[in-house]
Amino acid sequence: MSESPDYSEALRETIKEAGIKRARAAALLRVSVHTLNSWLKPRTSKSSAPAPLWAVDLLRLRTGLPQHPLSVAEDERLRQTMAASDKN
Repeated sequence: MSESPDYSEALRETIKEAGIKRARAAALLRVSVHTLNSWLKPRTSKSSAPAPLWAVDLLRLRTGLPQHPLSVAEDERLRQTMAASDKN
């Protein structure tokens, strides 16, 4: 099984760009601070978990930041995949 994509760096950037503390970010995402911290830990840590792209998207939306470039790229990839499947 392949590893899930990890968007922890994008999530860290978003928290910093929004100028909020981790507790506020967790509240906006409606996850525990523990969960948020596990997303932000280095992948080498045993208690780390991959940060989902939805968390980056939701936090940016709720803090009024523009969509992250990774989200834009993923949206475009999904559009192309859907367009290709519609042709079949």
